[in-house]
Amino acid sequence: MPIVTKPFEGVRAGEIYPVVIEAGGECPPELLAAAIALGCVDVADDPNAGGGDDTDQSEPDQVSANDAQNDEAAASSPKRAGKTGV
Repeated sequence: MPIVTKPFEGVRAGEIYPVVIEAGGECPPELLAAAIALGCVDVADDPNAGGGDDTDQSEPDQVSANDAQNDEAAASSPKRAGKTGV
């Protein structure tokens, strides 16, 4: 499992409130796509995390890199992943 390099906020599977995923900890699998899009994990260090052909990046509920770059809130720390403003 890849290690988080920058803190970000995300909603874990089965939860309804976001939590801060701190740097240095393991990234939860359900937040990995969002963490990669936000640049909060380094997949080059983890052979199990990056570039597998079996991962579908087209899921509508996943954060895309363009969304993160265009969002003003994504530039501040901690970064946010998922729907947090409900």
